[in-house]
Amino acid sequence: MTKIRDILLYVMAIGSFSVLSCCKSDDPVPPGPPTPPGPDPDLPVAAVPIRLHTQLMSRSIIESFDSTALYIAKGNSPAQYDEIWEAVATGHEIRFVPERYYPADSSALHLTGYYPQAPATDGFVDFYLDGQTDVITAKAQSGSLVEPFEEQAEPFLFRHQLALLKIKVYLSEDRPETYYLKSLGLNGSSETARLDLASGELLFGADAPKLVLYEAGAEGGMEISASSAFNGNLLVQPRTELTVDLILSKDGNPEHDLVYTGLAVHFSGDGSEGNVAYNIDIIVGSPDLPINPDNPDDPDPPVPDDPDDPDDPDYPDIPVPPVKPPVVPDDPVDPDEPSGEKPSITITATVTGWTDVPGGDLDFIPSNK
Repeated sequence: MTKIRDILLYVMAIGSFSVLSCCKSDDPVPPGPPTPPGPDPDLPVAAVPIRLHTQLMSRSIIESFDSTALYIAKGNSPAQYDEIWEAVATGHEIRFVPERYYPADSSALHLTGYYPQAPATDGFVDFYLDGQTDVITAKAQSGSLVEPFEEQAEPFLFRHQLALLKIKVYLSEDRPETYYLKSLGLNGSSETARLDLASGELLFGADAPKLVLYEAGAEGGMEISASSAFNGNLLVQPRTELTVDLILSKDGNPEHDLVYTGLAVHFSGDGSEGNVAYNIDIIVGSPDLPINPDNPDDPDPPVPDDPDDPDDPDYPDIPVPPVKPPVVPDDPVDPDEPSGEKPSITITATVTGWTDVPGGDLDFIPSNK
């Protein structure tokens, strides 16, 4: 029995030593099964890109953009714009380059746009007006993550700020001769403009040098005849007085050139309007005929004298010389131009469509390549 008891005690001692050894081991405890994920109440909001639906209005028609590079001014209030974003308009959609996103806190963004691309300084954008580049601006709008621009009823609407003149110089139907256009220019349109981003108003500068639409230079000029006319286009400041300077050549001799300056362009109402196109017809028309002097009145018929009274004789009659009609001089004749006629110039202005611009090199929709 004593031997059996000793064996049991020995086994128990070994077991206790094993347990103590396991408790003092530095081996890591294997992890249990992973906890299934639960809902996160503060998931981050995915960034939402800004998209703008747009239209380009010109009087009564809607035009489409064709990869037109624009600038979009961004502000946190309608009175202050602090960033300028580049964008490209294609069809009726504007996309930003690089992509722009709505603020995640759903705060409002205020956007307005303009063309051509130009930097902004202190809320103003300055443009140089060369007669061939348009200026378009958009009405400011606001949008946010909860009220995105693309879901608003009114699109991001652009309008032309200048007047488009489609100018044509041609010969009146009753003129058989041929002239050559040597020079054509327009006076009265400012060469600079400043856009106020806060108000959207376009302010024009005071300097208005001549916009030269055509200059023949050393060439003989463009033929103006029954079968040939000149066509060109200018984008000009609206609501201002415009005049035309024109030089026509008759025979290639500069001494015989017909020079016209300050020919007024008359528009109905208060003048030309921005966002409106006009046909400006410059017609080489009928000659200015000389004015003959007024014809003298017919002389009164002679009245016979009363017979002398022998008791009261009067003075002897004094003979009256006969009245001769005045001599009308011949019409003055230019010895170098037998006809002696300088054709008058008639200028008319009529409203027309903005599209289908004939002739000229008007630069309105450039590629963004």
